[in-house]
Amino acid sequence: MDGAKSLLVLPTLNEEAALVKLAPEIPGGFDVLVVDSYSTDRTVEVAKELGWKVLEAKYGRGQGSGLKTGMEYFLEHGYDYMFQMDSDYTDSPPDLPKMLSRLESGADVALGVRDFKKQKQVLGWPTILVKKTIQAILSVVMGWQIRDALTGYWGFTRDSVEKMLPKLTENGFSWCYDWLSTAYMSGLEVEEVDTDFRPRIGKTKLSYTRRAMLVVTGVVYALKVVRWRLLG
Repeated sequence: MDGAKSLLVLPTLNEEAALVKLAPEIPGGFDVLVVDSYSTDRTVEVAKELGWKVLEAKYGRGQGSGLKTGMEYFLEHGYDYMFQMDSDYTDSPPDLPKMLSRLESGADVALGVRDFKKQKQVLGWPTILVKKTIQAILSVVMGWQIRDALTGYWGFTRDSVEKMLPKLTENGFSWCYDWLSTAYMSGLEVEEVDTDFRPRIGKTKLSYTRRAMLVVTGVVYALKVVRWRLLG
């Protein structure tokens, strides 16, 4: 869309090395906002050196907090399309035009589906088991096949952010379930877009305890959707 403004939100926690590699891959036409959750390395300094806007997460330390902060900035500054991706280099910026095209074609939300074969090679079976379990549960209760329930790669129209943001409650690592269930219960048109997947830069923040908790919280959000479908 001619004249449309797009914002890429990068939630960060100690991602200085990844930002340096991501920067040259981001296509033109996308403003970048880094929302930092109290990094102890040079993430903030590196982002500023790259010429990007930097904010501190408003709702505490956590990816959900950073993304909600980014949504508020997006609405306040008159953007038309918002995108978010993991800042650890696993998501591929060259796929942004595909995501944008899907929104321009009528989708309310574009959901990046990361290459599953590459995920299996990189993530290992515990994480894949968590993903498969949650995707099966959410697919049943929502009535559509979800291929990547834990993706951090999303695109939104302005209207979808306006509808979703007031309803979002999750500030931590389970934000993806909150986003999915809220989009579904808001009646938004969600379309999946195949995207690349790369090995992360740096150490993962997803411990085995958090992997287990992802299953528990996924069930909680699935029950929330069931309740909504039954009671309205």
